[in-house]
Amino acid sequence: MDELIKTVVSKTNLSEESVKKVIDEVVAFLKEKLPPPLAGQVDNMFKMIDQNNDGNIVDDLKKGLGSLFGGN
Repeated sequence: MDELIKTVVSKTNLSEESVKKVIDEVVAFLKEKLPPPLAGQVDNMFKMIDQNNDGNIVDDLKKGLGSLFGGN
């Protein structure tokens, strides 16, 4: 999630603390609204994005969302 936080900070000029709070709320919202099997994968998606660390957050999010819903 660190890469996402850094990207949002750089594009919005918001503080890192503010961005982290927003992302934490979005993650909590997703976990609450998604069916349990998918909700459990939300953290894994962000871990995968951090591990990839290739600098392309958009592609990483697409891959993460794809894996969340059973894609590649």
